[in-house]
Amino acid sequence: MSNEKWYNHERKQWYIDWCKENKYEESTLVLLERIFASTALVEKAFKKDVAEFNNNEVVDLFKSYNSKSPLRLKTWAYYLRNYYQWCYDKNIVTNIINPYDERTIDIIIKNIIPEEVYKDKFFGKEQLKYWVENKILDDINKFIAVGYFYGLSNDELINLKITDFNNEDKTVKLITGRIIKVDDFFIKYMKLAANATEYNAGYPMSNIKNMQFVTYNSGEYVIRQTGGDVQTLPVKYTLLSNRMMIIREQTENPLLSRSSLYKNGLINFIKEKYQEKGITLKTALFHQVNKKIYTYDKDTEEYIKEFGSGMTARMLRMQIKDVIDYYD
Repeated sequence: MSNEKWYNHERKQWYIDWCKENKYEESTLVLLERIFASTALVEKAFKKDVAEFNNNEVVDLFKSYNSKSPLRLKTWAYYLRNYYQWCYDKNIVTNIINPYDERTIDIIIKNIIPEEVYKDKFFGKEQLKYWVENKILDDINKFIAVGYFYGLSNDELINLKITDFNNEDKTVKLITGRIIKVDDFFIKYMKLAANATEYNAGYPMSNIKNMQFVTYNSGEYVIRQTGGDVQTLPVKYTLLSNRMMIIREQTENPLLSRSSLYKNGLINFIKEKYQEKGITLKTALFHQVNKKIYTYDKDTEEYIKEFGSGMTARMLRMQIKDVIDYYD
């Protein structure tokens, strides 16, 4: 990205060069360039460098990002905080108060990201139950949402057959070789999807001229497409993407996605595991033996692996440390 798009570009290029000399990773340098490009319009409006902003101007800057992700805003604040410190060390700015101080930024983010955004982004099984029982109309669509929440990947979901379910021990064998334990909620919506014969599009059947568009294929696959044929191959990923758009619209949650269902499902899974032991999620993730060792990390990583994720306990803790109260 050309530095001509940066405000006060000579100073920022000096900083970028300094970062290169100090062996910053290439990905960090690219991110810094993106941040400087994104601040340029606000800097021009205030006619000052981002390192010289006061508190109110920082608020306007962060509002201009139009982001609903606290993590993204905190990440950008971290790099702006470092940039300010460099300017201070070089005697370019003289204010001893860093406008991107972590405590200041936390307050700003809470003020500019509405409470309802958090509620849309962070949810548990009760919210999922409400959606599948009251909002999502089609039985296969219901199970797509449930499947993602229970940790199934795209491949595992489209290749799932009803014969993969073992009713005796309530397990499902997935195409990846994983065998997962499932509960009655999962089983209910898997069976509803497997037995679905007509697509519930949300409008009267009398409006449909060609019944092939709403008649599901027959076959062992749980996730099937319409057409009325016998389905011998799994559906394409595009069907899952298209159905997620419908699920998002029907739940009226613009932040609902495959990844958000998966992440919230992972956290719910861990939370339920610890509830069986009488331990809260916050305690499980943040209780320390000392300042370096977390008490339950070994158990947490076992649960993460059981869910099917490659995340570490540390990664999970970093991602939800600022929003843990929305889960616990």
